Amino acid sequence: MASMVREAWTDDRLDDLNTKVDRLDQRMEAGFAETRQEFRSVRSEMAQQFAAQNRMIVQLFATMLIGFLSVIATVLSQT
Repeated sequence: MASMVREAWTDDRLDDLNTKVDRLDQRMEAGFAETRQEFRSVRSEMAQQFAAQNRMIVQLFATMLIGFLSVIATVLSQT
């Protein structure tokens, strides 16, 4: 059975580790900020597309209603 060698953690080594952890934290936060910005832009784009689709549905409904009323008016005027 091999025994593990215990290493001494000097102040310099602990400072190096602390610096590495700080850099990793900064990189992760930058990545999260980038991801949050991407989600914001996707949400904004989706909202614009849904608004355009809603306008198109309303226009289609209005066109169909006008056509339907025109047919009814034509039929009533023939009788």
